[in-house]
Amino acid sequence: TIIAAPGATIDGSALVTHNVDCLNCDFRLGKTPAFSAKERPPKTRNVYLYSPIYPRKVVEDRAKTWRKSELEGTEEQKEAWGAGNWSVKTGEVPEVGRRYGLIEADYGIMNEKGVAMGESTCYTRFGSLPRGVRDGKALFSIAELSMIGLERGGTAREAIQVMGDAAVKHGFYGEDYDDADLAMSGGETLAVIDPTEAWIFHVACDHTGASAVWAAQRLPHGHVTIVANQFIIREVHKNHPDFMHSENLWSVAELNHLWTPSDGPLDFVKVYAGEPDAVLGPYSSLRRWAVFRRLLPSLELPVHATPRSLEYPFSIEPAAKVSVRDFFELMRLQHENSPFDLTTGVASGPHGNPDRYDPFYYPGGETPDSVLKTGAFPRGISIHRTAYGSVSQARGDAPSVGIVWLAQHSPRTALYVPLFAEAGEVPEALRVGSHFKFEPRSFYWYSCMVSNWGKKFYRFAVGDILETQAAFEDQQQADLATAEKKATKLIKSGKRAAAIDVLQRFSETQAAKAVSTWSDLFYRLVARFHDGNIVVDTAAVKLDVRRMSYPQYWLNASGFFNPIKSAAAPPAEAPAAQEQRAAGGVVQAAQAVEAAVGAGVGEATATATGTPGGGFVSGVMVTVGVVAVWKMVEKRRKNAYVSI
Repeated sequence: TIIAAPGATIDGSALVTHNVDCLNCDFRLGKTPAFSAKERPPKTRNVYLYSPIYPRKVVEDRAKTWRKSELEGTEEQKEAWGAGNWSVKTGEVPEVGRRYGLIEADYGIMNEKGVAMGESTCYTRFGSLPRGVRDGKALFSIAELSMIGLERGGTAREAIQVMGDAAVKHGFYGEDYDDADLAMSGGETLAVIDPTEAWIFHVACDHTGASAVWAAQRLPHGHVTIVANQFIIREVHKNHPDFMHSENLWSVAELNHLWTPSDGPLDFVKVYAGEPDAVLGPYSSLRRWAVFRRLLPSLELPVHATPRSLEYPFSIEPAAKVSVRDFFELMRLQHENSPFDLTTGVASGPHGNPDRYDPFYYPGGETPDSVLKTGAFPRGISIHRTAYGSVSQARGDAPSVGIVWLAQHSPRTALYVPLFAEAGEVPEALRVGSHFKFEPRSFYWYSCMVSNWGKKFYRFAVGDILETQAAFEDQQQADLATAEKKATKLIKSGKRAAAIDVLQRFSETQAAKAVSTWSDLFYRLVARFHDGNIVVDTAAVKLDVRRMSYPQYWLNASGFFNPIKSAAAPPAEAPAAQEQRAAGGVVQAAQAVEAAVGAGVGEATATATGTPGGGFVSGVMVTVGVVAVWKMVEKRRKNAYVSI
């Protein structure tokens, strides 16, 4: 989640982003309508147990997207989902006399007043369980908090106060409540903006499991910051215009021996953030380093940050003012042109695939879970398992007070399309589809297709993808200026409803164009890149086909130069023997580090395996050894952070 305060942007708007990185999340969006006291709202507001999978909600009291009538699937599936007990109501709170309309999905995104949010889960000291799950006492997940905040908050401050009060009074729980370690998701951050301010809101479970603690800090005018699954607020000050907090923030810390008044001002990170290990620390800090480095190149930050990134600033003033398009590109970062470039190295395969699948152990797998937990790949900002990504723009003097720029699937290989804060229903392409079946009306599926096919041959196909992406978004910005000019003219003549209708139709047109553009791109990629061949020019009179090549470092690592040994199948082993052999490979690789430094990859491989000429003996030992040594060579060559 990246956030920019007014004054940091070219047009004076506030910006906030969010990539919902979830492999099985319902990717549909909806628009929950507003109501006022005149419309006799219900006396209570239902609160539901967090569930991200399709259908994330089957209810009649919110957006049309979540209604039973909108379910897609087999008759058996729809019967099960629509039986009335799929969405679990865990409680209710008194309703207020007014609800702002809001765009929502897995979380609340933006309301009709231009208040918008982006979420990031953070590791903390305590965990809680939701009501109805074992002995759980907490009512609100961060998803429900974000929605009630947008329903009731006309400004960022109001939304923060609503969310904080609800968490303390009714209890807050982390969304991964099935995990053994509840503290891993026991903290959350919401970056909250309106047209005039930008705030960071931290909330964490308390020790009772029935309440919460929270703090919020305002970004200085002209500043930008990033939250990457790690709290960032340091000292919290009472009675200060740049801070908000729960009244129990200090008492809970003192009761649990986390802080005393003699320690001075309470440091939220030191007191309430969990202590990540050597793997989890870089998972967060590397993304912060990448964004700060991109926006303020002169800022010297250590890549080898302490586990909670205590050396990093709360926020920075960028070297140049940023645009919404700049934020698109930040959300598409894969560490390109840095020592951690995900499009390079053995892990990217022969053709530069930036995706790194989560290395979970599975029965019959070759690498035991206990070994997998000791390593990790660098984490990009744009990754393969994204349900949707948003860049929300809060503006004060435009035809629409806010725009949500929405991309479904991985932003690097998707298009952003606009949704307007005051407009009506979300375009069909963004509110249909599921993971169960390809849906030709759904933009998500075309983004998924382009991403998965294009990344098979990424080094060759990325040019086509980026060129098409830039052309679409360039034209979209030009068309937006025309549509907003027309809407502004209507507003000045007192026809605001007609102006909003112009923007609504523009949004629908752009979503439909995105589907057709990405559908065409997918089929073009299939025709141009397949079977190891590249069609040089699909419009040429004479077919010119060239073969894809492999980089030499990958040929070395894959055993190309010693094919007989690389093809030898290892004998079957019991899991215990596999684990022992893998551990031995790590030790042997570590012993080969000195020989690897200053050597080529082939020489390092030979030292690690004991095989002349860089032979690649099959098995986990050598797989771990070669990659570990290769990483060490790359570390020394590129000044990368320590191998994990």
